[in-house]
Amino acid sequence: IRTHSLEQANQKLSYNASHDPLTGLNNRFNFERELGNILSNYHVNNIPFSVLMLDIDWFKKVNDTYGHNVGDHVLKELSTLLSAAIRTEDSAYRTGGEEFVIILNRISKLDAIKKAEEIRHSVENYTYICDGYTFNITISCGVYHSQCIEAQDVHEVMKLVDDALYKAKHLGRNRIVLGELYIPTVL
Repeated sequence: IRTHSLEQANQKLSYNASHDPLTGLNNRFNFERELGNILSNYHVNNIPFSVLMLDIDWFKKVNDTYGHNVGDHVLKELSTLLSAAIRTEDSAYRTGGEEFVIILNRISKLDAIKKAEEIRHSVENYTYICDGYTFNITISCGVYHSQCIEAQDVHEVMKLVDDALYKAKHLGRNRIVLGELYIPTVL
């Protein structure tokens, strides 16, 4: 009985260490580890993949207007939408605050862009109902694809997709932007 109890406790600790407690999605630790594995597989076998970084537009306004309880509800509902939108070989993560990441494995650049736009559109058209409030939200999305830019490590992928997300927000939000290689000018 004691061994069984210890095994269950270890399983629970392992799950809690790799998952977001609010949404149940994989957490950032899990994301970086799994992205490292996929990136290594890409370098060895040239299997294409994509990373989508999503951020809820004006999320602070949701919390300020409706309260943090409603904000938490939005995060949970969005997590459910994202999980339903991806294939079994893909993974969704909550990496912090209102930021989510999706790894799309074995996917072409065109299909990754289509999937990102499909997700953006479904979020925009989903109506949130909580505590007597009814409203909609939008997301901005940065997209990295392995066939556009061959990143050498996890940090390079993260930088490229984060830059694309920032550009999507800068261009007016509620849009997707494909990451581009930045080549500094040498003077």
